[in-house]
Order: sequence, then structure tokens, then C-alpha cells
Amino acid sequence: MKTKHLPLFGSAVTCVIAMVVLAGKAEAQSAKAFFKDGPGMNRVDQYPGKPGDGWATAWAVRKVKTVDMLSTVEGAPANPHLNIWMSVLDGAADYNNGAVVRLYDQADKDHTIRFKIKVEKTAGLPSSADFVGAFGGESPASNFNPKSTWVVRTIGKTPEQWRWGAYDGLADGGSYDGSLMKEIGGLGQGMKVAIGRTYAFTITNHPQKGTYDVLVSDGANSVETQNLKYRTTEVDWATPQAGLAFQAQGREVGNLLVFSVSEVEIAPAP
Repeated sequence: MKTKHLPLFGSAVTCVIAMVVLAGKAEAQSAKAFFKDGPGMNRVDQYPGKPGDGWATAWAVRKVKTVDMLSTVEGAPANPHLNIWMSVLDGAADYNNGAVVRLYDQADKDHTIRFKIKVEKTAGLPSSADFVGAFGGESPASNFNPKSTWVVRTIGKTPEQWRWGAYDGLADGGSYDGSLMKEIGGLGQGMKVAIGRTYAFTITNHPQKGTYDVLVSDGANSVETQNLKYRTTEVDWATPQAGLAFQAQGREVGNLLVFSVSEVEIAPAP
């Protein structure tokens, strides 16, 4: 795992050969979700939207029965973003979670996933099991799981202590291991999560290798961690289709987590 800290600041024959090479080069899919078309099911960029333009499905909610989730588009068309509310109804389960998920095609090639995320509000009795984040995998469910690839999320005992983290897996599809959740940018050198502040993520996936790189920016500074390993086994690294999920988890009854997502974009890696 490599960690960086980044401040923000011819001839006719040749042409034919180049065209042939480019034509034969398979690239990852391109897809965008800017939510500019607001709520609805008739256009790709609506929420939940419909398949098309690189997306294999519309957006869908995946959650356990112990939580309530509400997701709506606000601010369209000038400042569109997807607002997601998750509240815990029953604390009998240790992990009460839910996610908003969408699948995309051609996920077996190197590609980047960019998005902006903002924690809007938290309420209730805090727990180290509470978090907000995003993850990927062949078929994302309500939570990061043994068949997941990458994940980024808040880490810390309370929202006041939250920092951004990423999972450095073992590529074995094993049980979750908290010691593998690493602070992006290095222990004590990462980025604090401030309620109400927007963070821009770039996830660069290398499916054939089972690794990914993460960069997060708060608009003034950036931190990066490279060469993180997927959690899932090699058979699920480079699937033709994969999903993107934005999720939250709460431990105690009454806990509320509200966050927003905007400017989601998937593109071939440079």
C-alpha cells in the first residue's frame, strides 16, 4: 500500500495503424449520474431513472428491515444532488444498514469512479459502528460484504472524530476485519470529516489486478492511498458488470444519518 499527500494547486500508413490499434483497444464504460433531470423513471439521469448511457439498471434501495430509508433529488436543475436519510427503527441487529445502488457495464477494465459526498446531519447515540460511505462489487447489497471490491467510509468512534478511510482487503472474500480499514493518507495524516462539507472522491479500479487507488479532496487539500486490495476473491475481481453503492449504517434505535451525493461519473482510467 502506497500513501501520498497531495496539495491542490504522420503518414497514411501510420494513421491506419493507429486507427486499428485504437479500434481494438477495449475500454471501460462511461456513465454519469448528475441528477439534473430530477425525480422520475423516464430518463437515464433521473432518480431512480432507467438503464442506458452506460448504466445497466436504474437506482435501487437495498436495506435491512431494521432501518427506514428515504432518498430524493433536491436542487435540480441548478444544483442537483441526491439526499439520503437513514434511521434505525430496531436496534436488535448489530448492523442496521442500507444503500442506494446502481449497476454499470464493462466493469472489467481499468476505470475511475468519481463522486461528491457530504454528511448533512447525524443524530442519536453515537457508536463506532455508525458510518457513511460508498462501495463497489458485482452485486452490492445493503452493506459492504465478502463479494465487495472497494470501499470508502467514515471511521471513528463518534461523528466528531470521523475521518475518511478505505479497506485494504485480503482478496479472500473473508469476514470483515476492522484492522484492515485504513485512514486515507496514513494514520493520523488523513482527512477529517466535517458535517456539511463536500468531499470529492476519485476511486481508480484495477479489476484485473484486484486493486484500487483512492483520492479524496475537501476543495483545499487532498490525501491519497494507492494499491489497496479488493476484499472479494479473484473470481469476482473483473466481472463484466458491477455496482456502485452509497450507504449508511447505525447501531442504536433512533440513530439518524443524512448525507447527499452528487456528480457521479464513471470513465475509463487514464
